[in-house]
Amino acid sequence: MPFSSHFKVAGITSLAPLLELAATTTFRNRDERGKVAEGAAMRVAGDLRSAFSDVPGVRAVVFVVSADGQRMTPSFPAGRPDRPGDFERGTPRGDSAFRILDELTDRFYIVEDLDREGPRSPYWAGTGSRYRTFISAPIRSTEHAFGMVTIDAPVPGSLDHQHGSTIALFAAALGILFAEAARGGMSGS
Repeated sequence: MPFSSHFKVAGITSLAPLLELAATTTFRNRDERGKVAEGAAMRVAGDLRSAFSDVPGVRAVVFVVSADGQRMTPSFPAGRPDRPGDFERGTPRGDSAFRILDELTDRFYIVEDLDREGPRSPYWAGTGSRYRTFISAPIRSTEHAFGMVTIDAPVPGSLDHQHGSTIALFAAALGILFAEAARGGMSGS
């Protein structure tokens, strides 16, 4: 599915302010950096949903890793009203999702048709409830995982690698913001 002109405008106009915010966050105190990162994550989910509004039934979600690193919570969903559940380490579904953060060497992971590709995917063990295609991009630095951005839709093939590249850019920008929010509070920071 080729990008619409709506995406080009929405994506570009949303990404530039996000990157500027990441640059200015460095000069704020730790509490302020955390609030800015949360606000940015909420905005990213909404911006991606809007940017991909030509994809029927699209949902964008920003998942955030818990302080103990054992759970990823869908903190900022936008789009379809069905809310995804948490990913918890030690469960098949959770371990598959955490592999995206821990093992994925690419910038994003795409399953264009869940019925065909899902059963053999090392990064998915979900229900596929109300979606048949998805893309996930980790929010991380080279040393720490903070969460992931996902986008999914009910129509197989309605998301493609161009969507994935875009999501990966937004996830990378969030990675900067979350790393800045954590700075001073993690070992080695």
